[in-house]
Amino acid sequence: MLELILTTHRNIIDEVGNHPALLMWVMGNEIDIASENRAFMRKRINDSIKFARQYTLQKWNRSVPLTTCVVDVPETYDMLAVEMDVEVFCANAGYRSDSLTDLFSGNPQRSAHYNNSPM
Repeated sequence: MLELILTTHRNIIDEVGNHPALLMWVMGNEIDIASENRAFMRKRINDSIKFARQYTLQKWNRSVPLTTCVVDVPETYDMLAVEMDVEVFCANAGYRSDSLTDLFSGNPQRSAHYNNSPM
């Protein structure tokens, strides 16, 4: 399975890895990788990140930042920011409310829709 994933990454890097509009590679979007029983997923994503970083440099002599975008669970950010081998830590935090006010005020409350409770 890992070889299939790395072959897919290689093909994508071959096709668009030197395009001038490429700003960053994103390895996964909203994957549940925070829980203890998901350590194997964090390792698999880090292996993919390492491969993409090395292959892009080898193929195109280019360094492209990498990230993975995690589910919005603020209490996991410290652990994930250290454990994931990324240049930019990214979380999809747009589900907290109807506006981004809570996101920028430091209030970690998520929206009623997200956690199924009244606001």
